[in-house]
Amino acid sequence: MLNKIYRLLTAILHLLSGSQQKIDRSAFWTMIGTILSLILIVLGYNQLVGLKQTTDATFIETMNQRFFTNDERDLTMLLENKLLLFKVDTSKENRIFPDSFVYFKVKRDYKAINRLLSDTTRKLYSSGEIDNYFLSPLDEIALYEKKGLISMKEVYFEFGYQLNVIHDSETMKSYFKWLNETSADSPTGRYDDLQALIKKNHEYEQKLVR
Repeated sequence: MLNKIYRLLTAILHLLSGSQQKIDRSAFWTMIGTILSLILIVLGYNQLVGLKQTTDATFIETMNQRFFTNDERDLTMLLENKLLLFKVDTSKENRIFPDSFVYFKVKRDYKAINRLLSDTTRKLYSSGEIDNYFLSPLDEIALYEKKGLISMKEVYFEFGYQLNVIHDSETMKSYFKWLNETSADSPTGRYDDLQALIKKNHEYEQKLVR
C-alpha cells in the first residue's frame, strides 16, 4: 500500500515538474513525509484495534471454557428456580469449622430435580464450591471490565444471564450480606467488584429494553 502511495506522489511530482509551475521540492517532500507519517499512524491504529479484538475474543473464549461447566449450569438452574438455600450452621454438634459451616442446601423435595441436575446425588454445596465454580470466574471478569480490558457490552452478551440470575436471587443476596458482615476488611472476600458488576449489568439491560 505504501509503495503504491509513494509511486503516486512521485508521479505527481514529475507531472508538476513538467509544467510551468515552480515547485518548492523541500516543502513538497516535507508534505509527503507528513502524509506518510499520518498513513503509518492510521495503519498502526488499525493493527492495534485488530489486535485488541483478537485479544478480547481469545479472552472471552478462555473465560467461556472455564466458566460454562456442568457445575455452573447446575448452580444457575438451582438459583433461577429458587432451589438453593443459603445456610450458616453455628451449632456445636458435628461442627466442621471453628466458627460456622457455611453451605448451600439443595431443595431435594422438588420431584423433578434429578432430571435437571448433572450430579443427581448432590445435596449441598459448600461456600468454597460456590466461590470456585460460580463466583470467582465472574469476579475475574468483573476485574477485567473494571480495568477496561473488556467492554460492558461483551460482559452482558456473554455472561449477563448468569449475572441477572445472581441479581434476582434472594439466596445470593443473603450470601453477599453475610460476606459483607464477616469480611469487612477484605474487598476481595466480599466480591466488591462482582457485586458492582452485577448492578452495572442490570442497569445496562434496563437501558437496552427502554
